[in-house]
Amino acid sequence: MTSVMAFRLNYHEECHGAKANINYPSDYSSLTITNTAAPNTQSQTQREEESEREERTKEVSYIANKMKPAASVVWLCLVVAAALAAAVLVKEAEAVTCSPLELSPCLGAITSSSPPSGQCCSKLREQRPCLCGYLRNPSLRSYVNSPNARRVAVTCGVPFPQC
Repeated sequence: MTSVMAFRLNYHEECHGAKANINYPSDYSSLTITNTAAPNTQSQTQREEESEREERTKEVSYIANKMKPAASVVWLCLVVAAALAAAVLVKEAEAVTCSPLELSPCLGAITSSSPPSGQCCSKLREQRPCLCGYLRNPSLRSYVNSPNARRVAVTCGVPFPQC
């Protein structure tokens, strides 16, 4: 005896405002899906999300437009500062004649424990770009790298070079 049992399963799904009825016949020979929602309708949640996105976009655009002049001023200041720093470095490099004899006013302070004179400190600041070269010179290294030379540099406020 063959009994045919026909049944219909209604499945109702709602997702983001879309509604559908899905009908499964007993033999699974055909499947019917019926859209029960009105076409082109958005759920309230979707409309709210879209509205929030638009509002955030407006806020970001407003802030960006307000910051454009400030950002331009900041960039201009950075460019001017970099140009001034480069000009000072070039001027300093051009003005200095590297000669260990220029440090002769410091000889007494380097070879003894006497304090450096004002002229010594002035010459040491002037010769600062040359100090690494003096440290590389084997005949000058022992004087320039001595504890007294470091003390003179600290007293004069000249950072000791890290070459």
